[in-house]
Amino acid sequence: MITGLVPVLLPRQLPLGADDLHDPGTCNRPAEFREEAVQIALRSSKTISETARELELNPETLRGWVKKYQKRNEPAAGAPLTLDERARLKEQDRRIRELEMESAFLKKCAAYFAKDPR
Repeated sequence: MITGLVPVLLPRQLPLGADDLHDPGTCNRPAEFREEAVQIALRSSKTISETARELELNPETLRGWVKKYQKRNEPAAGAPLTLDERARLKEQDRRIRELEMESAFLKKCAAYFAKDPR
């Protein structure tokens, strides 16, 4: 060990001061702000990183909030469907049958016109 040398702290190694705690990405945000930020991120066509930049947040912070929100609000795996979900599912099934019939008809039309030598 070398004695008599004074340790030199580089700028990155300086201890945190009170001013460092006011960085917008590191301070705690109120729950209302977090909820609103998550809603903006989910509704926006922008990426989470772009939204975070606009809100002056670290993208990973916003991404974590979004994941927590989605995990908290997703339905349980074995939960029964609500009345609205059942109605929507029934309408989607009807629409699928209708599109399958149209597709079958168009295939028959294409086959008919492909073999007709007019």
